[in-house]
Amino acid sequence: MLETKKITALLCLTAMTLCITACEGGKTGGAKTQTTTSAIEEVKTSPGKVELKTYEFPEFLEDIKLPDMLANPVYSSFDRNAYVTEPEEQPFDGYECTSVIGSVLYVFKEGKYKGLLDLNGEVIIPADTYTEITAGSYGLLVLSRDKELNSPDDHARFDDTGRVTMDPDFSYSPDNIKISERAIEAAEGTSDPAAEKKVFDIVLPNGKAAEDGAELGSWDSVEELDIGDVDTTKVFSGYYKATKDSSYYFICIDKYYNYTIFNGAYGFVRLKVGSVYGECYILDSSHYSELNKIIKSFGQSGSVKSPSKDPALDFIQIELGTDKDKTVITVSADGYCLTDSAAHGDQPMNKYFSRLDKESFVSLVLWVDQVLSEEYKQ
Repeated sequence: MLETKKITALLCLTAMTLCITACEGGKTGGAKTQTTTSAIEEVKTSPGKVELKTYEFPEFLEDIKLPDMLANPVYSSFDRNAYVTEPEEQPFDGYECTSVIGSVLYVFKEGKYKGLLDLNGEVIIPADTYTEITAGSYGLLVLSRDKELNSPDDHARFDDTGRVTMDPDFSYSPDNIKISERAIEAAEGTSDPAAEKKVFDIVLPNGKAAEDGAELGSWDSVEELDIGDVDTTKVFSGYYKATKDSSYYFICIDKYYNYTIFNGAYGFVRLKVGSVYGECYILDSSHYSELNKIIKSFGQSGSVKSPSKDPALDFIQIELGTDKDKTVITVSADGYCLTDSAAHGDQPMNKYFSRLDKESFVSLVLWVDQVLSEEYKQ
């Protein structure tokens, strides 16, 4: 059962208005790579008419067992569940068909082995060698022997007519993926109409580029990543970071050269309400931008020497920026705020306490509940 602790707090209408409109403009599918804003700056908040508000632990955080940078997919180039389906009825006498691949091939079962039939019921691959037959990607079959034998998979190609050809040389290699550069005309409104803009494509072995076919086409920049650069439990064979219009994405490629595009991760949230704790990434550019506006709206506050003496208070902690330019803001329910900015060049670490209005904490909790929950609705 969800354990919550409701606490009443006085909220300024101005602070609440900003919080409720944090996701104004909709979800854009990325995050702006911009310099983060310090937690305590700009104009002071001014009290006005107030109304009574409460907060509680966001339910969606309870479903996140382990935070994952690849939690928000934008596009997948291959849907195996739609490509490999169960037959609605048994089409051929004498055969037990278990699946249909690409609407042109039937997988049938005899004992522990599986074989392959064409649309006429003719045997293409007898059921005497492979224990599993499925599709790796469009037009690519994966034929697996008994897993206890630890034998490598075989592969075969097939076309729209169901003609099958074995492919003994198929394998994944990062060398088969190329990053190409080309020039396109600059956008209208630039100072030099004749200027060219460089764009980049991730080109797969079939000659196709990794894109979603819509607004995410050629990329402003592309770089290959190490698996250690991506905090995820999902397994892929290749990881790339690509930017587009000030937002960035992860493009992850599996061993069959299918790819999935994920929103980038631009911030991290830790939240405790009562005895309930949760954490997640911020995976949307507009949300990241609005969070900075909310933090700036809290206004300027005098620094204090130490935080509250009550370690059991609810708190929210937000990481913004990159490892080389990171700011960590921790706000407790009583309004104490610890701002910890990473060193910039030769400057020392910048860590200090300050005091905010209590409604600042509630605004952040409500923002997480109302806005970030939208990123994790799958």
